Amino acid sequence: MTTEQDLNKAGSKAVATVETPAAVETAAAPKSVAAAVSQAKEILEHSVTEHTHAELKKADATVSDSTIALIVEKAVSASMNSIVPVLERLVAPTPLEAEQMETLAKQRERFAREKKIMMQQEGENRKNLAAKQANCSHLDANSKEAIALSRNFPDRQARGICMRCNLTITPKEYRCPLPPVTMEQALKYIQHVERSEGIFGVTPYEDPKTCRIEDGKPVHGTGLVTHFLYPEHRLYHRVRELLSREQQALAS
Repeated sequence: MTTEQDLNKAGSKAVATVETPAAVETAAAPKSVAAAVSQAKEILEHSVTEHTHAELKKADATVSDSTIALIVEKAVSASMNSIVPVLERLVAPTPLEAEQMETLAKQRERFAREKKIMMQQEGENRKNLAAKQANCSHLDANSKEAIALSRNFPDRQARGICMRCNLTITPKEYRCPLPPVTMEQALKYIQHVERSEGIFGVTPYEDPKTCRIEDGKPVHGTGLVTHFLYPEHRLYHRVRELLSREQQALAS
């Protein structure tokens, strides 16, 4: 009959047989001390269990699985007491690594702080520009038009640009989203344009070829919006006046 002394002896011999450092080295590199301890414990439990079964088999001993589990737990706990300090030294960063980690943490904090300040400044700049454009008369110091004509556009329609506030005065024009968007996204975009730019009456156009077909007809609202029709700017009549004066000057 197997005594407790024989079982403890088998467990101790199993622990002595296991080459713990080599077993730990062959495993994946742990990311923390806790992970390393858990990893090493699993390796030890597996190895000690196998060696304990082997030792008991040699001794022709028959014991229950719960007894073997208790022996393995005691053996692993005793072994882990000596392994944990070693793992802590292995996982702990070197002085150079600690310095680099501290530098990276400071850089991330600085980047986040600078990004926040930049976003605040951009928001203030947009508000100031919008207020400047809203209050600008688009006239120079001599009460003459400060709007210049620009024709460098694919649709060959002239635009007006105020030289004082940089406001772009556009005609009725198409603008294409890249990539095309769904009707739901298009409606959200139109609401954003109305709130942020004060432009109302933007019309989305969806491609019927991308719509779902029911009863042989495309279903509106199920396709992709390929372009938007923007209304004419409220000051575009001043651009037309400049174009008319220019044509008259060329005719004369």
